[in-house]
Amino acid sequence: MATSQPESSPPPTPVREPPRRSVGGSVTLALRLYPSFRAMWLGTVATNLGQWMQNIALGWYMLVLTDSPLWVGLIGFAAGVPYLLITLPAGARSSTAPTSARS
Repeated sequence: MATSQPESSPPPTPVREPPRRSVGGSVTLALRLYPSFRAMWLGTVATNLGQWMQNIALGWYMLVLTDSPLWVGLIGFAAGVPYLLITLPAGARSSTAPTSARS
């Protein structure tokens, strides 16, 4: 009596990871070696440029509307308040968190 064995499928092909290279703090080398890092970095640069342009435009627009440097300063302060309200408590919280929670 011949027993037929089920056909075995070939072993899965291992996923190739990008080479682990030490870039030594060089952003330009990291931008060339890692496409995901390049996409994230370019997105961050574009976002920051847009935000800077918006801050300049809002200040300029307020100066045109009111011709008052006080209002321009208040607009700049109002733009920075969310960063102060979020980053200062978050930094204090991360400093008091256990080391194992940070890794």
